[in-house]
Amino acid sequence: MVFDIEQRLAQIEVHSTAEQIIKLEKIVEEHLKWNRKINLSAYLDEQAVIDYQIIDSLTLLQSDLNQTSELLDVGTGPGFPGLPLAVMCPTLETVLCDSNAKKLAFATHLVGQLKLKNVRIVAARVEELRDRRYSQMTARAFSKLGDIMGLTSQLLDPSGVLFAMKSQKVEVEIQDAQRQFPNASIEIQPLRHVVPEVRVVAKVMGYSQ
Repeated sequence: MVFDIEQRLAQIEVHSTAEQIIKLEKIVEEHLKWNRKINLSAYLDEQAVIDYQIIDSLTLLQSDLNQTSELLDVGTGPGFPGLPLAVMCPTLETVLCDSNAKKLAFATHLVGQLKLKNVRIVAARVEELRDRRYSQMTARAFSKLGDIMGLTSQLLDPSGVLFAMKSQKVEVEIQDAQRQFPNASIEIQPLRHVVPEVRVVAKVMGYSQ
């Protein structure tokens, strides 16, 4: 598995240390183990977890994500993309937010196993969060772009950025989001990937309320 993860990371031009590879391997192993007991995701074999959970999460590193700042992962589920990002970016203060207690139990388990000091877990619906504003947020496989913006508009710092991870069929979502938030700036960046499906990140600013 070591070579395969390293090879896959090289394809998206992400550099890693031996310690980081070990931690990513652990996420894969635990994902496969837990997925036999509870429904973490639809990915049931090792290669699928590597490609569609680990690598897919880390494609966000191709964006201009500030890796020395903070990141709220909205609708993280069992911890994606937040967990792999926290492993690869130890100076990124990562907050994993989800209302699914079973899936968050997996994330909590991994944070302990991997001794990730830069991760905080919040068991709540995103619309319940009102504690503070965040300079960076991300969402992956969570909701339509306009809905994500509506749910997070009171959480994003006025100068903050939402990195919404999407498939190539995002044009209609962008049009709907622009109608809801006409002052928002939305930029689309294609992402290199190891799977045949096209992936993009929508960088969204200027919609906080």
